[in-house]
Amino acid sequence: MKIRLIALAGVAALALSTPAMATEGWYLGLGAGWDHQNKISIKSTAGSPVPLAASSLKSSDGAIVAGAFGYAWDNGLRVEWEDSYTSHSFKAGNGGSDSLLGFMVNAVYDIPLGDNWKLSLGGGAGMGRARIHATGTIAPLPVANGGTGDLVLGSQTGFQWQGIAGIAYSISPDVDLFADFRYRGNEVNTNYPSFFTAYGPTHVS
Repeated sequence: MKIRLIALAGVAALALSTPAMATEGWYLGLGAGWDHQNKISIKSTAGSPVPLAASSLKSSDGAIVAGAFGYAWDNGLRVEWEDSYTSHSFKAGNGGSDSLLGFMVNAVYDIPLGDNWKLSLGGGAGMGRARIHATGTIAPLPVANGGTGDLVLGSQTGFQWQGIAGIAYSISPDVDLFADFRYRGNEVNTNYPSFFTAYGPTHVS
C-alpha cells in the first residue's frame, strides 16, 4: 500500500487535498491545509415578496483536514473515497461558527511530468453535513421577539462537489508528497431553525 502525505494545500469555497503515483494498487491519503470560505447567504422565510431580514455571513479562514482511501491504476487513473472536515468562525457583527463534514468519491488522473513528478486533475462528488451556529441582533417586531440570539442553529446535509488540481512528487516507491488546490461547493439550500420565531425559520444558501 502506498501512502500520500500533504506537503502544502490550498483550498477554497465551503474547499482540500489527496494523490498517487505510477504503480497500481491501493493507497492511503492524508492531508491538511488552509481553507477560505465564501460568504453564506441567509434570509428570513417570513415576509413576501421581501424577507423581513436578510444578511451574508462572513467567516475567518480556517484549517482543513482530510483522509482518503483509494485505488490507482498504472494508466494514471485513481478513484478514492475522501472524508474531510473544516471549521470557521463568523466575523463582521456575527458570532458563532460553522463546520463542514464532507464525504466524497473522487476520480483523479495523474499526468507524468518527468522523473517522479506528476500533474493531478480531477473532481469529486458526494454529500456534506453543514452545521451552522450564527448569532446576531435583530430589531423586534411589534408582536414578536427581537434582540440578540441565534440567527441560524442546526445541521443539514446537501450535495457536495469539488474540482481538483495539483502536483505530486514520489520521494520513495511507497510515499508521495503532494500539493493540491481544491474548489468545492456544498449545495445546502434549505431552512434552518432560528431563535427569532417571527422571522424564521432562516433560509440558508
